[in-house]
Amino acid sequence: MRAIIGAKLLSSKAAQPAEKPFEIYDSRLPGFTLRVQPSGVPSFYARTGRNTRVALGKAGKLTPDQARERCQKVLGNLAHGRAPAHGLDGAVGVTLAQFVEDSYRPWLMANRPKGAKRTLQRIATCFGDWYAKPLADITVELIEHWRTRRLSAGTEPLTILRDVMTLSGVLARAVRLGKLPENVVRRVERPRIDRCPKVRYLDPAEDKRLREALRERDKEMQVARESANCWRQARKQHQLPVLLHYGDHLTPAVLLSMNTGVRRGELLAGLLLVTLLPWNLPLRWLWRRLRLAIEVDCDARVVRRGLQPLAYGAELLAIATRTPPAPRPAIGLFERRSQLARRIRILVTPSRLWW
Repeated sequence: MRAIIGAKLLSSKAAQPAEKPFEIYDSRLPGFTLRVQPSGVPSFYARTGRNTRVALGKAGKLTPDQARERCQKVLGNLAHGRAPAHGLDGAVGVTLAQFVEDSYRPWLMANRPKGAKRTLQRIATCFGDWYAKPLADITVELIEHWRTRRLSAGTEPLTILRDVMTLSGVLARAVRLGKLPENVVRRVERPRIDRCPKVRYLDPAEDKRLREALRERDKEMQVARESANCWRQARKQHQLPVLLHYGDHLTPAVLLSMNTGVRRGELLAGLLLVTLLPWNLPLRWLWRRLRLAIEVDCDARVVRRGLQPLAYGAELLAIATRTPPAPRPAIGLFERRSQLARRIRILVTPSRLWW
């Protein structure tokens, strides 16, 4: 619909809200648009392209003549190659650096003290090149060009999204203070993020190389310990304990995670409690039940991805036969035969209530 956008049109029946939002185009100034929402709030826009527009303000805060004047400025900025909002609301002269230092930093330090320093550092690192730009010159095109350049450089989409949202916080504060008419980040296309990443498993060759690397590492540490003890013995000094099975905690922890799927935090927390309180039988029982629950959950995930339960159970048995005897200090880390049998029974009878 085309009409002269003025006070008479706003009070007429043609500008009353409907079930769906609709737009009225000004017959005098091409690009000047009135959009009426079903809620009954009419807003003025400047159409800058087929599917792009710049918000000028809401009716009631701006008169039609004021909105038409702002629309002329927006269209003139586009004609001269400037940002659409250049010159609106006094944005010219207020650079990003000035706004961050004078307005955003004090507000952030007072309201977000824990993450303020990290946020300001991220702004300076990612958008320091824009500090000399006026706020109105930060456009959708500029942000998307920056995003495309970082994606091409190999930056993860999640990292880019985090940085863009940091900039959005600055611009949203500028909008709230009346320095900008809108937050342009809302119109920026977000990078695609894989919310269901592919679960990564080691293939047999990778598993073999990892185990060999761990064995070589333990062997080097054992040789170094023997050499150190020979040196100490020659000088009649106290000798260090002999490394019989493993060089340190790394190999048992990696093997436990590979064979059971237990996470590092779960392993360290449970192991710390069991080590500090070895006589606490209820605690040890809870630790074994936790390990069994984690292992059963990991088994269920593997089977849900298409692996046959019998084949997976045979692989568990093969891994158990290849596992070397555990040293006494690490007995609590390794799986008992009864738990392995229990896991296999749960695999082949999934409806069985194992708890």
